[in-house]
Order: sequence, then structure tokens, then C-alpha cells
Amino acid sequence: MIASSQAGLVCLVGVVWTLDFALGLASGGQLANFTAYMFNPDTPWLARSTSLYHSALPVLGFWLVWRLGYDRRGPWLQSIIGVPAVVGTWLWTEPERNVNWVFAPFGIEQVWLPEPLFVLCLVFAYPLLLYLPGHFLVLALLRFFARRRSEP
Repeated sequence: MIASSQAGLVCLVGVVWTLDFALGLASGGQLANFTAYMFNPDTPWLARSTSLYHSALPVLGFWLVWRLGYDRRGPWLQSIIGVPAVVGTWLWTEPERNVNWVFAPFGIEQVWLPEPLFVLCLVFAYPLLLYLPGHFLVLALLRFFARRRSEP
């Protein structure tokens, strides 16, 4: 169940990150959004290279649920883990770090709602916009590979 709880989010974020990075590579960094820091020469190359885990982790996460089986309760456990993490990062991290985008979603300063209300919105948005779509992505991939495996 633990692997299933993480697989959806890891796969979804990893696929988006990898596609954005590939677009950045193709455009010389001009079209990258999430991965713009990867093309910033002021960011140390070691810090940039360690971010490549975003491309490998989805493969590992998917492989784990392929081998162990996928527990459909995974998104519920992810919500139980993720919701306190969002609130905790808002309460205990510096705004400059912007962990979980609780201060500046997509790098845009959040000024349209009072902070507590914005975090409450994130508490509902993360499960609906990240955890559940990630769950459906993993299910679709599992079905796809199961069909491919059963074909002659």
C-alpha cells in the first residue's frame, strides 16, 4: 500500500518534469517552466544533476507496483500523508523555499487569498489535481502493460 500511495504522485510529477526538461533541452532552456533552474548556469551543476531523479523515480515507482501489485487505496493514504505535509510546510518552512508551492504556486506570489484560506484550498486541490490523476495514470499504465504482456 505504501508503494501504491506514492506511485501515482511520483509518476505524474516525474512525467511532467521529464517532459518539461526535454522541452527545455530542445529549446536551449527557453521553453522550460518547472525545470528552468536546470538551465541556469548560476545553479551549481551538482544541484542540477541531482534533480534528474525526477526522471528515474517514476520508473522505479511504477516497477514497484507492477511487481508488488497496486492497492487502490493508495490515493487515500497519499492524502493522509500529503495533506499534513502541505500544512506543515506552510507552518514550518521559509517562504523563500516555497516547498509544496504553499507560498508562490508556479513561482507566482500568492496575493489573492489570505494565507490560511489558500492553504485550505491546497489541502483540497492536491488530492483532486495531483493524487487522483496520478492514481488514474498508474492504473492506465498497468492496464496498458498488462495488455501488451498478454498479446502474442
